[in-house]
Amino acid sequence: MFGWIASIEDNGYGQAGDMQILGNALLLLRRGEGKGKERKDLVNAALKIHFQMLAQGIRKYSEKMLSNILDLEKITDDFRLAVKLASLLEYRLTDEALKDIDGAIKATEVYRTKTKAYYHYLAYSFYLDAAFASAIPFILEAEKIAQDAEVELDFSDEPDFIDLVYWAKVLQASDKGTLTQKKLKLKEAFIVDRENFASRLENN
Repeated sequence: MFGWIASIEDNGYGQAGDMQILGNALLLLRRGEGKGKERKDLVNAALKIHFQMLAQGIRKYSEKMLSNILDLEKITDDFRLAVKLASLLEYRLTDEALKDIDGAIKATEVYRTKTKAYYHYLAYSFYLDAAFASAIPFILEAEKIAQDAEVELDFSDEPDFIDLVYWAKVLQASDKGTLTQKKLKLKEAFIVDRENFASRLENN
């Protein structure tokens, strides 16, 4: 153990960072991902993970959270997306849930580059309910309307996505004959007052 600590110390991350990196290395060993690796290589892998977490604005994280992230990274091949999904799934990431989220990722893959900012919410919503797929085209429509009306959307938190889904469902409930008209009215409402985006129909 002292040898491990010596190999991690004085890396510029401070004592708390050193302990986090040591925890990462031990987790990799427990997961069998350090098998056949030299200690230096394992420490470098642990350091890389810590740097990736710092890049996501996370300095302190539990072993369970990191294990979830590493499991999800294997599915998504995207560390940033894995972090976002892990925060939504929290402690519910069972083996069965991993299969389901894998299916959700595959089913929504076409939207991954088009809707970068809130893709994790799309995948997670699909994971919760496959019927959500029917709403996705309308979510894209609602997003375009909001952007055309210069509504500022922030998908670093969930409320804007929830509002987007609300307006998507309003559009989805329209029949084909009134859909175009409803899109125009929605855009006009957002232009008149961008705060309307965060409101509901009963409030307007």
